[in-house]
Amino acid sequence: MHPTSITVLSPDGNSLFAFFGREYLIEAVDLTAAVAVKRFRRIYPRIPHIESSWETDLRKKYGFPKIEYETDIRGLYPTNGHVWVETSTEDKAKGRLIDVFDKGGRFIDSFYIGAGRMLMAVREGFVFCQEKNDDETITIVKYRIDSPL
Repeated sequence: MHPTSITVLSPDGNSLFAFFGREYLIEAVDLTAAVAVKRFRRIYPRIPHIESSWETDLRKKYGFPKIEYETDIRGLYPTNGHVWVETSTEDKAKGRLIDVFDKGGRFIDSFYIGAGRMLMAVREGFVFCQEKNDDETITIVKYRIDSPL
């Protein structure tokens, strides 16, 4: 199961970014003014949920509704100028799809983080990823961003 609620603080501590539910919608709160300032989204092709055997058993036993789609957003990573959104779209060769918005909620671009990588954090000028090596060991890698998004 993936989170249906994510709340993260911007690096400067002035904004809060949140995701609640299962569909692509991000809310931004200006903490200095204590008001919701933006709600933003993009048209996002939902990913069908493939039910595992334990989920089927649990659903039947307790009468839970069937999950039709994956949770659209897996993580939010604000920087001082942007918000990176980790989506549920994954390509075996390219990895996880990441969307980038400016802090005002304007969609900038998307990219794939790379197969075998898991996004952990984005800090000004750097991206931190967890990578699984061929021998199944895990490495934390710090990448420098050469050109700002």
